[in-house]
Amino acid sequence: DRFVLLYVGRLAAAKRVERLIAAMTMMKGEPVMLVLVGGGPEEGRLKAMVAGAGLGDAVRFAGRVPDEELPDCYAACDAWVTASDHEGFCVPVVEAMACGKPVIVPDVTAMPETAGDAGLTYASGDIAGLAGQVRALMGDAKIYDALAERATRRARAFDINAGMEKYIDLILSVTELK
Repeated sequence: DRFVLLYVGRLAAAKRVERLIAAMTMMKGEPVMLVLVGGGPEEGRLKAMVAGAGLGDAVRFAGRVPDEELPDCYAACDAWVTASDHEGFCVPVVEAMACGKPVIVPDVTAMPETAGDAGLTYASGDIAGLAGQVRALMGDAKIYDALAERATRRARAFDINAGMEKYIDLILSVTELK
């Protein structure tokens, strides 16, 4: 009966999970839930933030989950979300898309390029913008369905076997030029 957002990652300061909780505070009373998968040094502070905001029924801490159970977590959500300002490639973006889930990412690092046409972006640090993108997905089935349909196709672009074949072709072409 609720739109389920999923975050998978460390609960560390650089991940800015408090922004996700702040967005949930803005959406308090709306049919949305945030599930946080992972653990880390910020867990206690984040739990206190959730309790202080009265979000106990809207934000759930799932703790660390074994890798083999992550596909079940992705399958159970409606969308994957992050507020991190510091990411390299951000593997969970691809994992979520591989499960056919739209993603909502800030407009920093490689995340917008990784998400491509299978996700929504917002200005980093813009809590209202983040909440707005969640509401856009919740409120418009056409947008949601289009992003979900593109997600698995987009994830295929990051298939390691296809990437390795391209890399080998590149090495061979450079070798032939010498």
